[in-house]
Formats: sequence, structure tokens, C-alpha cells
Amino acid sequence: MNINSDYSERVVIDHHDLPWMPSPQLGVERRLLERQGDEVAKVTSIVRYKPGSKFQAHHHELGEELFVLDAIQQLAYLSNFNPLLTNWVTFALMSFSALGVIKAVANKTQIQCACLGTVFKLPMSTVTIVEDVGMVLMAVLMLAMI
Repeated sequence: MNINSDYSERVVIDHHDLPWMPSPQLGVERRLLERQGDEVAKVTSIVRYKPGSKFQAHHHELGEELFVLDAIQQLAYLSNFNPLLTNWVTFALMSFSALGVIKAVANKTQIQCACLGTVFKLPMSTVTIVEDVGMVLMAVLMLAMI
């Protein structure tokens, strides 16, 4: 299955138009933004977890990118609640998070990544910095579009 996988084409996605699809893991749903291949494919998606659910460790040879929104942010984005406030809050939270991660990485402090660190025993790293800065940039882009 290929979804938005032709990188020579510009694609604009309104995630509100995408259906929530069940994942292979019970209690986890996703909105596929981009995909190349079958179930274990190169994929970018927005995911949401029902209380108590979790995703088992698995491997995507070409990579997997997930945007997991915490409950308050998730509800704010999904319900389109006050986009100006929601994106400013996201900008502020993720900016402070990025600064903290940069400081921890620079000081070589061993702290597990909050998202998947407890499952995979991953330390905070440049991947965490890229994730946080990506969310900051997304919020800035969304603010520019308001």
C-alpha cells in the first residue's frame, strides 16, 4: 500500500479528513499520513492509545515516524479547540522540552526518552531533539496559517 509516497508531489493533509484506522495492536488507532509498503512499512502516522493499551516492539526496516499527542493536546487538536492557543501552548511546551533535552545531551546525562525509552531502553538523544524541534516547527507553521 502506498499513501503519499511520491516525494516529487506536494501534499497538504487535513488530518480531520482522515479516518482513524485500527492498528494490529488492540487499543491503538492511527491516521496514516504516509506509507510505503505493507503492514511493516515505511510509515508516518498520528496515533492514539486507549487507556491501558500499548504497542509491542517491532521493526520497520525503512523507518517509522509516529506523532503521539498527549491527551490534552490530542483533544485540542482533534476538536480544533482554539487553534491559536493550542499551537502557542505546543510551541512553548516543546521549546522548553527541546532546551532540556539539548542540555541533557550536551551534559551527557543519562535519562531515558519519555516516549519509548522505557520500552526500548533508549536514552534521550539527537532523535529526541529532532522530535521536539519538529513539533516546535509544526506549531510555528500552524500559527503562520491561522
